[in-house]
Amino acid sequence: GGGGDVGGDLLREGDMAEIEAVVWAWRNGSEDTVDFYYAANVLANNNDNNPNWVFIGSEQPDGGGLRKVAVRYQLPAGSITTTQAVRVNLRWRGKQGGAS
Repeated sequence: GGGGDVGGDLLREGDMAEIEAVVWAWRNGSEDTVDFYYAANVLANNNDNNPNWVFIGSEQPDGGGLRKVAVRYQLPAGSITTTQAVRVNLRWRGKQGGAS
């Protein structure tokens, strides 16, 4: 997986960014869901090692087997001077319950 600026340029605050995950979906993928999260200013929270994960959205794979799943989100203000991170959870059935 990967990510980057939707326009192909360097990432800047306020830009639309895309996160892409490569997952293995079971059967036809209809029972799998991919949840996307980001954390801004990760290093500021390094002392307690507990970033504030913000839910971006969920997507379903378009079939079974090895699949690319992506979501777009707007980089938050102040992101030019902070270290950011993304997290992706693949779940089978169930409900979105936070970044794990």
